Amino acid sequence: MRLREWKLEDYLNGYVIGVYPEWNDAVLEQETISRSIYDRDWLHDHWDELTEEQKQLVKGADIEIIKHVKEVNEWCVYDGRWQERKKKRPRPPLERWWWYLDRIAARLYPVELLPPYLWKAAGYT
Repeated sequence: MRLREWKLEDYLNGYVIGVYPEWNDAVLEQETISRSIYDRDWLHDHWDELTEEQKQLVKGADIEIIKHVKEVNEWCVYDGRWQERKKKRPRPPLERWWWYLDRIAARLYPVELLPPYLWKAAGYT
């Protein structure tokens, strides 16, 4: 049995559902957070394929992730698989801020690398 191929909408929904337009703990759970991080990575790699409306959805979800960064970081730490994958792979570039939620939560992430639309949510205004 062959699994269907994922499409842009699958990655978009995987990242946005449970996060935007409002935070929903019942949908976004500890066990799903690592998948959301990978979905965000894919969306970054295919940014030019997104419509303006889809880009705004992603940005809205990004803001919610940053508003809840401490909770999301705890979930990432809880998800041992995510931590193992992070150790096995080379560290992503710092510009891919979603891989550095631990540093953002600890306020150790360079603010100039965060997109300006995240500064207020991160408390850097």
